[in-house]
Amino acid sequence: MICEKNAEAIAGVDIEFHKENNCVVSWALKLLEAVFAQTCGKTVFCREGTLQMRKIIKDISEGRGHSEDLDIIIELCKAIKEMADCELSKKAAMSILNSIDEYKDEWDAHIVRKRCPGLICSRLVTFHILGEKCSGCMQCLDKCPEQAISGAKDMIHVIDQDQCSRCGICIDICSNVCGAIVKAGGVKPKTPDSPIPVGTWQAKGLGGLRKGLRK
Repeated sequence: MICEKNAEAIAGVDIEFHKENNCVVSWALKLLEAVFAQTCGKTVFCREGTLQMRKIIKDISEGRGHSEDLDIIIELCKAIKEMADCELSKKAAMSILNSIDEYKDEWDAHIVRKRCPGLICSRLVTFHILGEKCSGCMQCLDKCPEQAISGAKDMIHVIDQDQCSRCGICIDICSNVCGAIVKAGGVKPKTPDSPIPVGTWQAKGLGGLRKGLRK
């Protein structure tokens, strides 16, 4: 063995996936980034195999996954586990294989449906301002780096989904004010299409009522 690294050396990320990590794809990407940064890169399976997997999983996390990606990841993991000299890479490959066996439905959700069940992968979620909670304070609007939020004082704010970069600044600000901004995956809450006066929007379940009429 020419690599002096060992499986205990991975820092900053759990070597095994735990459900409380929320997103198996996000965890796998962080694991591979940590491994790639810490391995010596002396062997091709460790260096190129880890790099290739990282690229594929990054694409999956950003909604660019393909149906064959999971099979490619499995093949790469098996090759690394059997032929790499690096214990770091071997352990990571085994952990990712285990995560695919145990949480294949979550991998499929990212690849096939382009959804992140844990609402962690920013490119697979959207941000929404709940009309019944928005106070029209303009704090999120003023701090949005993309100017993706429209509204005015005492008007319910609205996020332009095409312009939003999913940076999360707005939700961090609003969580300390009125908690009106939420993340959504496949099921999205009903919200106003354009700014309207605060207090004129009422939600009912995942639908919405505006002045008594369903939008």
